[in-house]
Amino acid sequence: MRVTIRRVAADDWRELKRVRLAALATDRVAFGSTLEAETAFGDEVWIERARESATSDHRVTWVACADDGRMLGMLGAHIEERGASLFGMWVDPAARGAGVGGKMLDALLGWLEVRHPAAPISLSVNPTLGAAVRLYESRGFASTGASTAIVHTPGARCAEMVRRRSIS
Repeated sequence: MRVTIRRVAADDWRELKRVRLAALATDRVAFGSTLEAETAFGDEVWIERARESATSDHRVTWVACADDGRMLGMLGAHIEERGASLFGMWVDPAARGAGVGGKMLDALLGWLEVRHPAAPISLSVNPTLGAAVRLYESRGFASTGASTAIVHTPGARCAEMVRRRSIS
């Protein structure tokens, strides 16, 4: 399967909505939001998310697309004064195991290296998702020991991981 990794475009909002809702439906405990909450969003929310993610230097989304344009995955980042925070990593189950997540992560990390070279990068991950934890560790992320509750799933927690960089 050939996959293209690219930054989301403003006119991708329908496909971005589809893949995000698929992620929330498929992997409920991987995200801080829920399918019910985001299904209720009007199209204007998805249009704005895609527009901002396509044009902003402070919120970006990278996607993996099949040859037919169908999105197979997504990964975003918010960039603030204290650093970058990755969010929403998801790969369609049919595309898992083919390196799609790693390619998206590498593309986003490369962009951050150029645009925000000294920013520490953090993320939260459900530690029961072993493949995700191993992927992040393979790219230099380490657990901080901090964790937070996944509000919509009693007893579930997200572990914080950080990848620090220094100015060369």
